[in-house]
Amino acid sequence: MAGTDGMKLARTLTGPPSRPIRAPLDQRGIFVSGPRRMSPLRTMLAGKIHRATVTEARLDYEGSITLDPNLMEAAGILPYELVHVLDATNGARLETYAIQGRRGSGEVCINGAAAHLVQRGDTVIILNYHHLGEEAARGAAPRHVYVDARNRIVRTAYGDGFATPARDTAGIA
Repeated sequence: MAGTDGMKLARTLTGPPSRPIRAPLDQRGIFVSGPRRMSPLRTMLAGKIHRATVTEARLDYEGSITLDPNLMEAAGILPYELVHVLDATNGARLETYAIQGRRGSGEVCINGAAAHLVQRGDTVIILNYHHLGEEAARGAAPRHVYVDARNRIVRTAYGDGFATPARDTAGIA
């Protein structure tokens, strides 16, 4: 079946059977989405919770990281969103998904197999990302959430792409 722009249309495997979704295919039958000159998306830091203290590590749970919703909202993390967890105490790095804990609790609980890597009392950095086109990526300013030892927010900021404090550049050619 020909589409209005001369491309063939085919059913995709997504969508309910009663309402199939039509997707454009090129001459070889390969799915195309949007203009062919589309720039690739860049994976950019969207937000981070900096130096949080792990309040619990539960090996018997299915998986994920449980976070105080106040922390999630401040960093722009949604429930079930992919996050990276960097353990500043032992160097472990892992990815999992975030789920909401008790609001105002300061909860940062590592669940499931990740509890072998990250222990109660460890200091972690929790990162989330988004995918942006070239122009938007150049103006990206991730949310930084700084917490105290009890995971209470002490300040928030937006990143500017520079190390803080600024690195000494003397002697760099």
